[in-house]
Amino acid sequence: MQITIQRDGRIMLEEHNEPERFLDPADPYALMAVLRSHTVFEEGLTLRQLMKAIRPWRQSFGAAGWMDFDAWLSEIDRTHLTTVTTDDPDIDPLSHLEIYNVIDIHRPDAGHLELSSHWDFHAYYETPVESCGTIAETCSVSFMPARAYANLPIRIDYKATVHDIQAHYLDGRRPVLRTSAPGLYDHIETDAAFFDVVVLGLLDKISFHGSPTDTAERSEGLAEALEAVRARVETDISASEESEACADDAPSDVTEDDIFEFLGLGDQNARFEAAIELRDALKCVGRLDAALAGKLDITLVGLMELKGDITAHLTINAMRRTTEIIRQHIAEANNA
Repeated sequence: MQITIQRDGRIMLEEHNEPERFLDPADPYALMAVLRSHTVFEEGLTLRQLMKAIRPWRQSFGAAGWMDFDAWLSEIDRTHLTTVTTDDPDIDPLSHLEIYNVIDIHRPDAGHLELSSHWDFHAYYETPVESCGTIAETCSVSFMPARAYANLPIRIDYKATVHDIQAHYLDGRRPVLRTSAPGLYDHIETDAAFFDVVVLGLLDKISFHGSPTDTAERSEGLAEALEAVRARVETDISASEESEACADDAPSDVTEDDIFEFLGLGDQNARFEAAIELRDALKCVGRLDAALAGKLDITLVGLMELKGDITAHLTINAMRRTTEIIRQHIAEANNA
């Protein structure tokens, strides 16, 4: 069974080789009867068009998604005369929205996997944006005004993103997905049921901070907090420049690490730096260096995966230990 949500607001049902038909918006149970159906979006369908298509059942799905459906639809529907992008200088232009599936893998003990799955959504930038030393292609719209994304095309990514960060080469635990090993699965696709994708993955996430008014207030509060951090940094920089001639000048109260921690980017930047150092070290070794593989206690396939930048399963400390072993190996080879 499959439903296709169309741009004209109709929802088409295909079932057991029967003739295609459209759900009756006057039937309060029509969409409730196909909650587990595979869901497809007509190409170009926007968030505004999607919400208007399911409006006849808004009471049921608003409650299921913990959402004030009418308030959000009113906010989003007011954008129908605006362009896809926004002229707000603080918001980078976006190209489309994407609903995606995430599979989290936990390994409480050897030979034991625990899987959990959830749907979420984010926006894609028209042009990748540099932020805190990294290049970002996607962003959250949690605190953006509705005009920034209401008329963007919305798509479903049926290929799941697998978070398997507890798999460590050095501990002998292999990642679930190994793209560089021939004959093994390189991705996992999950069924996109309407309730999981639209109700939980979209409606519940849009209204995570409450109504449009609540979301706007939280956004303003966050902006004020960030502005306070910027003000402190500018004040400390000015004070530092005025007294830089003093050798015993006290350090600034606010450091770059403080800012990263405030924004939740500390681990992200440390991980990025560790991955870059590991990549640079690996440039100097061959893909089939059996001696190095032995020192790392991994197979040659594992070494090939490291050379291919497959490091998501390694912790920051594991990447640093691996980098140090590689550097020692290179130094010993140069001295031989």
